Amino acid sequence: MKLYREEVRPVVDLVFDVSKSMFFESSKARRASELFYFIVESASRSGASLQIHLIVGNNTRTLPPDAVYNHHWQEIAESLQEEDSDLPPDLSRIAFRANAFRVFLSDLLFSVDPVQLIRLLGQRQGSPVIFAPFARSECSPDWQGNYEFVDAEQETRHPHRIEPSVLARYKKAYANHFAIWKTATTRYHATLARVDAEGTLESGLYNEAIPAGALEVST
Repeated sequence: MKLYREEVRPVVDLVFDVSKSMFFESSKARRASELFYFIVESASRSGASLQIHLIVGNNTRTLPPDAVYNHHWQEIAESLQEEDSDLPPDLSRIAFRANAFRVFLSDLLFSVDPVQLIRLLGQRQGSPVIFAPFARSECSPDWQGNYEFVDAEQETRHPHRIEPSVLARYKKAYANHFAIWKTATTRYHATLARVDAEGTLESGLYNEAIPAGALEVST
């Protein structure tokens, strides 16, 4: 599988949202990391000119390629999380290259106008592609009774009692959040692929990323 056509040498700007919510749940953390390595390896094998940016809030780091393969990126991600983790990703701080595939890897669990973010990804004739890993425990939880919820970014704890009506409102709000993202990406010519953290990476890509057009199957 590949991210793009091979008629010319592609330019890929990869932005990896390494905020704590991406790694709070173990299966989602694994899927986010798998997607990151997959995108980097896909770009490398296709001879793409690749630039990698890690982002948390309004802090970014441009990642040297060797930091991926020696896994040093994890230390850089942790340092970014310590600096600032309470803001949505500020893509205006990234110097995107012209005519690039703009790949944004993020769970999208933040409050921001999707149109604003998509326009930043599309500036200078960019082609926006968004991969959004998700855990089933966040999209379809079975909460009932008393819970102590943990804010993944701030690491604070908040006790709540979950009644069926509260759970129904949560599921509706979650579904509406991603419906807004889906509408915005369709309207502004971006591609959104939400990738389930359950099962294998390959099955997740075949179930969503390929039908959405985020990937092409090489023969």
